[in-house]
Amino acid sequence: MLSIAANRIMMMASLALLLGWSSAAMAAKPESEASVVARLYKDFAWQAIASQSDLFGENLAHQPRTTLERYFSPTLAALLVRDAACQVRSQGVCHLEGDLLFDSQDPRVIDLDVQTVASGRVSVAFKDPVTDEQTRIAFHLSQVGGKWKIADISYGNERQPSLLKVLSRKDHLCVSIGPETHGKRRGTRYRPAQPGSKASGAELRSRLARSLLPH
Repeated sequence: MLSIAANRIMMMASLALLLGWSSAAMAAKPESEASVVARLYKDFAWQAIASQSDLFGENLAHQPRTTLERYFSPTLAALLVRDAACQVRSQGVCHLEGDLLFDSQDPRVIDLDVQTVASGRVSVAFKDPVTDEQTRIAFHLSQVGGKWKIADISYGNERQPSLLKVLSRKDHLCVSIGPETHGKRRGTRYRPAQPGSKASGAELRSRLARSLLPH
């Protein structure tokens, strides 16, 4: 009887170890590329229908770096943090003007579809419920520490710069133009430097300041 009881205990212990190993193996299975992108939309797609930061929290572009690195590569996360800091300093637009998840300043979205189209590439498609226009966004992912992370996002056609290229630009001038400025110049504008321009940043800022003075 003692031998039978001992065998049963050993079998139960072995089964428990096997189940524990299986659970650990399943938990260690890395997310697919599409799962990473889908999780990003699951956590932040509310931006398309709500603007109450006191209830929903900050939007994606203003998340801390630790949060951004759950989805993005360290390089892209750092650039997003830098752009958010620029917006806070200038109280205006720096590089990002619209919602990076929907490529729009005023997104209207239905029928969101997330598909892996190649290794390291995910396509997101959705429609505008008013115009029925379809938008496609391409997510480029790379392995970081054995996990898929979003390294870049492409919008529109190939001639349109990707998110990484836009955020990496250095030839920009962050300007906040408030209602106190002269005439009809209101709101916030982003004025990129003209290609081939030899004017320094100080000169550009001086020109802009003069243009805002009353005539």
